[in-house]
Amino acid sequence: MTIRAIAYPLPWRIAAAVLVAVSRAALPVLLALLVFSRNPPILPLMLLRAFTILVVTPALAAWILERAFATRLEIDGEMLALDLYGRRVEVPTTAVARVRPWLVPLPGSGVSLRLTSGRRLRYGLRLADPRRLLTVLAGAGGNTDAAHAALRHPSVVYAHAKHAGATRRWWQPVAKYPVFALLPTLRVHQWIAYGGTWGEWYLLGPASYLQTFALYWTTLTVYLMLYAGLLRGIAEGVALAAAWAAPSRAARGAAGRGTWLPGALLRRRPGIRDHAVSAVVSITAWRGCRSRAPIPCARDRTGSIPGSCRPRTGSA
Repeated sequence: MTIRAIAYPLPWRIAAAVLVAVSRAALPVLLALLVFSRNPPILPLMLLRAFTILVVTPALAAWILERAFATRLEIDGEMLALDLYGRRVEVPTTAVARVRPWLVPLPGSGVSLRLTSGRRLRYGLRLADPRRLLTVLAGAGGNTDAAHAALRHPSVVYAHAKHAGATRRWWQPVAKYPVFALLPTLRVHQWIAYGGTWGEWYLLGPASYLQTFALYWTTLTVYLMLYAGLLRGIAEGVALAAAWAAPSRAARGAAGRGTWLPGALLRRRPGIRDHAVSAVVSITAWRGCRSRAPIPCARDRTGSIPGSCRPRTGSA
C-alpha cells in the first residue's frame, strides 16, 4: 500500500506551520481592514500589495517546503518505508509503540511515530487523511491498541471528515475566483465610472482600459478569496471544536453512521448560488470602497476631466 505524505523534520514542520498560519490568518485581517478602515481607506493597489506580502508569499514558501519534503509512504507486510531524498528509511510496524496525531492541524493533519526504543521517528508525517495509515497499522501486527486509540483522536476524525468528500480538482479554484470574477468586472466599473462598457476605451484609449480592467479584475478576485477564506476558517474552526467537544459523535458522523453538521460543512462544495452571493457582496463592498475613496481619474485626450469623475455637489 502506498500513501502520499509530507515527511517534515521537526524544525521544518514548525517553519511550515508558521507560514501556513500567517497566510490563513491574514485573510480575515485584510477583510476587516477593507471593511472597517476609513482613514485612510484601503485602495486596490494597497490591498494587492498587502495580499501579496501577507498571503501569497507565505503560502508559496509553505508550498515549496511541501514539495521539498514530499515522499511516498509504503507499507508492505510488516515494514513501513519512506523514500526520502534518494534514500530509503524502513521501520518495522512492530517497532511502532505509539502513534501521536498532531493536536493542531498545521501545516496540515498528520501524525508522529514513537518507537519501542523510546525514540521518536525523526520525521513527522503530514497526511491528507491519517485514518488510512492508522487503519493499516491497526491490522499490520504492531501495537493495535495505539493505532485504534489514534483513530478516535479528534484531529484524525476532523481530517477524515474534511477529506472524505469528492477530490478537489485543479480547475475548481480557478473557476471560483479569477474566472467568476470576470462576470462583474466586464461591466460594473465601466458603467459606474464612464457610463458604458467601453467608455474608458473610447475616452482614454485601449492601454488605459486594459490597465484598469486588470486592476479591478485582480481586486475582485482578491475580494472573493477574502470572503471564502473567512467562511472557510469559520467552518473549519467549528468542525475542529466539535470534534474535540464530542469525538465519539463526530467519529460516527464522519464514518457515515450519523449526521454531523460540521463535517457536512467541510465536505460541501460551493455551488453557483454561493458564487452569486459572493459576487453581490463583493460588488457592494467594491462600490462602498470607491464611494469612500474614489481613485483619481485621468484627464481625457482634450485635457478635461470626465463628468463621472468630477466631485458631486449638493450632497451632505
